[in-house]
Amino acid sequence: MKESRKDIVLFCEQKLISLRDAYLNTLRRPIPKDLNSPESIDQAAREQKLRDSIYFRDRIKAILPDILSALERIKDGTFGICEATGNQIEDRRLKAVPWTKVSIKAIKEAA
Repeated sequence: MKESRKDIVLFCEQKLISLRDAYLNTLRRPIPKDLNSPESIDQAAREQKLRDSIYFRDRIKAILPDILSALERIKDGTFGICEATGNQIEDRRLKAVPWTKVSIKAIKEAA
């Protein structure tokens, strides 16, 4: 049986809330202090770990506004509507990237 649009929106809302909470918790935690301790494996490994941590935080900071915006669109009833075409965004795209604002069709047409 095909999922209803309401079920997909509910699935996306739960996923977005979970991501929002996890990302906010990550940003609240300080960068691990052991990265600078002499007990760490070696300088190169410490530096790589620090770069990875900073990169991950930067990615979170870039995606978090989109997640918050998607939750607002759910509240105001515009979630799942393509900003480029005004049509519904494909269910599979919403489930994969619930913060998206454009459909696969719109992306292909813009290319």
